[in-house]
Amino acid sequence: MVRTVALLICALVALSSAGTAQELRPEVILIRGGAGYWPGVSRLSRDLAEHGFAPRAIVGASYALHVPRIAENQRNGNTGGPVTIVGYSSGADYACALCSSLQKRGIPVATVVLMESTLGTPVPANVEFCVNIYESRPSTDWIPAFRGIPVEAVSPQTQLMNLDSNSESELNWLTDYNHFTVASHTDTHVMIRNLLLQRQKQFIQEHTAATSVLPAPATVSSRTTSQSRPSETPRVRPVSNVTPRVR
Repeated sequence: MVRTVALLICALVALSSAGTAQELRPEVILIRGGAGYWPGVSRLSRDLAEHGFAPRAIVGASYALHVPRIAENQRNGNTGGPVTIVGYSSGADYACALCSSLQKRGIPVATVVLMESTLGTPVPANVEFCVNIYESRPSTDWIPAFRGIPVEAVSPQTQLMNLDSNSESELNWLTDYNHFTVASHTDTHVMIRNLLLQRQKQFIQEHTAATSVLPAPATVSSRTTSQSRPSETPRVRPVSNVTPRVR
């Protein structure tokens, strides 16, 4: 009887530990465009989950509802990493608004990935690193709903990269798509995932000595998205090897 109870306790402890590890996956907030537009965001969510993240897709206009939860989790350590936000189209502008709200609560944001920012909302000072990927389209850039434009950082301490796929040779493949389709393709999802994995790895390396063990995103099975594009090769150059620039 004693042995049975001991085994039961061990099993419960193991289950509790497994549940905690799962809860402590690094959260990634995915912010949809206008009216919740982001075709393929569910596939991106599944891909990120398979690689150790805890993605949460939200509608841009509802971002304020998520601020208290994000702030509380960060303060209490109920997360596997720092705040990470990805925004597409007008969702990129809402991403900056979310960062601003978190700044008012004293919460830093480690990584922001913007795709096709429509209004070019400035990146708040609490953001450590931001990459804004867009395609300049002179014929339609005067129409916010059809464009992607560069952004500016409020603070010079923010490492900001504005990457125009028309002028960045490593991103020219993005010009095969348009404003409404670029975020739905698997190649784009792999690019985002690889960048987030790189940033999470950097965070773990920088904070391992000062914090308890953090769950690193586990790379599950690798996949190839197309024969012409080796998708497991990161589309964005390593952050550590790139000189921060604001265009």
